Amino acid sequence: MDISFSSGKLEKTLTSDRELKKNYSTQWVPKIKMRLKELEIADTLEELRDGPGHWHPLTGNLAPMWAGEVSGNFRMLITPGTDSAAAEVTAVIVEKIGDYH
Repeated sequence: MDISFSSGKLEKTLTSDRELKKNYSTQWVPKIKMRLKELEIADTLEELRDGPGHWHPLTGNLAPMWAGEVSGNFRMLITPGTDSAAAEVTAVIVEKIGDYH
């Protein structure tokens, strides 16, 4: 899947080991890397649904975003690159990592 980021700062933070360790808890770093790898490996958004990240579509004011578990209530939030069905989405935008609950 094609991955882009909502900002250059977020891209730098999530793609650099040094920046990851500087900005996030050391226990989260492996999970963040794993979620990014899941996005990279998947051909479509639908493939993530049954994976280890517990990826799921969000509803209400957070729709059409999806979330993947990082730790506790913290999730990696992504937006599909198109308004297509999940089985057809082949590009996503990583929006942020945070607690939306």
